[in-house]
Amino acid sequence: MATLEKIRSRAGLLIFIVAFALLCFIVGDFLTNSTSLFRQQQNIVGTVNGEKFSREEFESSYRQLSEVSKLQQRNTEDAAIRATAWENFKQKALFNAEAENEGISVTTKELTDATIGNNPHPILFRSGLFTNQQGQFDKSLVARVIEDVNRDPNTIQDINQRNQFIERQNAERNLWLYMENNIKASLLTDKMGSLLVNAMSTPKAEVDFLASLSTKEYDALVARKLLADVNDADVQPSDAELLAYYNKVKDSKFKQEGYRDMDIILIPIQPSAQDLKDGYDNMDSLRLQLKRTSEEEQLRLLFESASEKNYQYINVFMKPDNYDRAFTEFAKTSVAGNVSEIVTDPSQKLYKVAKCLANPVNRPDSVRFSLIAVQEADSAASQRRADSIVGALRGGANFADLAAKLSKDTRSAQNGGDQGWIQEGYVSLPKFDEKAFAGKKGDVFTVNNGPVCFVIKVTDQTAPIKKAKIAILATRLEPSSTTIDSLDRIANDFVIENKTAEQFAKSAAEKHLQIRPLSKLTKGQPSTYVLPNSRCLVKWAFEHKKGDVSEVFTEIPEYYILGALTNVVDDVDGILPFESVKDEISAEVIKQKKADKLAAELNGKALAEIGTIDTAKAVRFSAPYLSNFGAEAGLVGAIVNAKMNEVSKPVKGSNSVFVIQKVAERDSQMPAIDKAALDRNIQNAVGRSLLEAIEDKGKVENNSFNFF
Repeated sequence: MATLEKIRSRAGLLIFIVAFALLCFIVGDFLTNSTSLFRQQQNIVGTVNGEKFSREEFESSYRQLSEVSKLQQRNTEDAAIRATAWENFKQKALFNAEAENEGISVTTKELTDATIGNNPHPILFRSGLFTNQQGQFDKSLVARVIEDVNRDPNTIQDINQRNQFIERQNAERNLWLYMENNIKASLLTDKMGSLLVNAMSTPKAEVDFLASLSTKEYDALVARKLLADVNDADVQPSDAELLAYYNKVKDSKFKQEGYRDMDIILIPIQPSAQDLKDGYDNMDSLRLQLKRTSEEEQLRLLFESASEKNYQYINVFMKPDNYDRAFTEFAKTSVAGNVSEIVTDPSQKLYKVAKCLANPVNRPDSVRFSLIAVQEADSAASQRRADSIVGALRGGANFADLAAKLSKDTRSAQNGGDQGWIQEGYVSLPKFDEKAFAGKKGDVFTVNNGPVCFVIKVTDQTAPIKKAKIAILATRLEPSSTTIDSLDRIANDFVIENKTAEQFAKSAAEKHLQIRPLSKLTKGQPSTYVLPNSRCLVKWAFEHKKGDVSEVFTEIPEYYILGALTNVVDDVDGILPFESVKDEISAEVIKQKKADKLAAELNGKALAEIGTIDTAKAVRFSAPYLSNFGAEAGLVGAIVNAKMNEVSKPVKGSNSVFVIQKVAERDSQMPAIDKAALDRNIQNAVGRSLLEAIEDKGKVENNSFNFF
C-alpha cells in the first residue's frame, strides 16, 4: 500500500516523463523523416511539369555527353556539358508532355528512315562522325556502327582484340543511343512545329491589304529635328513617371533572371626572359642530339623523353604541305640527315626543330586495298595459310571469292575484303606502307600482326606525287617554378591588402593592373564566355555579397585571377526590380519626353520653318530602311499613309521627329508582298518561339546550377 501511495503521489511527474518521452520519439521521427526528405530534395537537379531529374540521371546524361564530345573530338568545357544535360532533359520533358497531349509521336518506321534509311537526318551529317576521307557523308559508315553495336563480341577469338572491340562497342553504343534520342526529339519537334504552322496562315484580307500597300512607291519631302537637340535637363522625368513606365513594360522588357557584375584582374602565368633563354638553350642541346642520332630506336627514345606528346616520332612519308607549316619548305627541299634551325612558335608556346629522315620520293597520296584476315593456331600456321592463299591468287583465283569464303574479318568479307581508300600512316600493320605505297596496283603481299596474318591486294592507287619524311621535335615554352612562385606571391599579396571592391579598384589603378568587367553573369551560365573553364567565377559571384573580394582563382589555365563583386541584382518572380533598371528606364522616358516636346513645337509648322529639307525617294511599305534616315519604320508608315501634297503632323522616329510632305506616287517595280512570304514569316516565328511558349506554359524548376 505504501508503494502504491508513493506512485499516486508522483503520478503527475510520471505522466510528464512519459509524455516527454513520446514527444521526443515523435520529434525524433519527424526530424529523421525531414532530413531524409531534405536529402531527397538535394538530389533533384530539377523538375519539369512534375517530372523529376535526379542527380543519378543527370550524372548519367553528363557522362554520355562527355563521351560523345570526345568521339567528335570537341574540346567542350565540363560545365557546358553539364548545362547541356539539363537543357536536353528540360526540352525532352516539355515536348514529350505536349506531344502526348496532342497525340503526336515518332513511329519506329520514321526513326529507322532517319537513321539507317533513305532519308538520313541532318544530325548525322553535322556530327562529322560519318564522313569519308573526301569529307562526304557516307551511309556505309553508319551501317558499320550499327553492325558493331549489334555484334556478339564472343565471335572474336583473340582475347586482346575482343577486349579492344568491347571497349569500342560500348563507346559506339553510347554514341548511337545519343544520336537516336536526339533524332527522335528533333523529329517530334518538327512534327509539332508543322502542326502549328499548318494551323496558321495569313488571312486573305490581310494579304490583300499588305499587297496593295507594297505595289506603290513614294517620294516625300522630309524636315526633322534631332532628339539630341533637346537638353536632357529640360525633360527630366519624375520617379512616378519612371515607375509608371516600368509597370507598363516590365512583363515584356524586363522579364529576366537576376545577375551579378564583377571586376577581375588577370595575371598571366608566362615565362620570364630568363625562362625563355633557358628553354632555347635546352632546345639547342636537343637539336645537337637530333643531328648526331641516326638509328630509329634511339630517335624514338629521344622523342619519347624530350618532345611534346603531339610531336612524337612518326616515320611516314607525307605531302610536304601536310606537315607543320613552319617546316613545309624544309620538307620540300631537305635530304636525309638534315636538321632545321630552331623555330619559336609563340601561338602554341613551343620551340620546334625538324629532322629529315629520308630523301624525297614520288609515291601515291592514297591507295585502295582489300584484305583477307587469316588466323590459325599460331602466327607460323597463319603465315603458312596466308602464303598458300597468295599462291592461289597468283594462280588466278578470285580475291573477292576467297575473302568471302576464308576471311576472319566478316564485316569486310561481304564486300570482297574491300577496305576503301587510305593514306600513309593510317594502317598500323608492320611494313604495310612500304609494300602498299612503294609497289604498284595489283600487288599482293602478306603482313603479320601477332596471331593474325593479312593477305593484302592493292586494288587502286592515285597518281604519284612528291612526298617527304621528316620528324618534328617540340618543347614547351613554360614558366619556371621560380617565376610561378613570384606571380603567386603578387596575386596573394594583392587580395590580402585589398578587402573591398573599392580598395580593389584603387589599388589596381595604382599598380597599373588592368581591370576587366564581367557584366550580367547569370546563375546557370557554364562560364563567363570570355575565359575558358571559368564557371568558378560565376559560382563565386552568386555565393558572395556586393563589395566582396575573392581569393586567388587558380582553376583557369595560364592565369591567376582576382575578382571583386561590384553589383548584385536579384529578380522578383522572374522580373528585374525597378531600381536595377532605373537608368535604362530613365533614358527611354527622357527620349519619349524629348519626342513629345519636339512634336509640340513642330505641330502646325511648314517644312521650311523647321530647317533643312531632305527628299526620301522610292519609299516602299515593305522596306523600313531609308537612305539618309536609317531604319525608321514609323517614318515609312507615315509617308505611305500620308495624303498627297499635304504637310503632315509631327512623326516620332527613333532619333528624330519628322514632318513630311508626300510629293510623288507611282507603281513599284519591286515584287509585291505575297501570301507565301507572309506565311514563311509565321513559320520562322513558330520555329523561334515554340520552345519558349511551351516552357512558359509548363512548370519548370531548375536547380542544375547547384550541380556544376
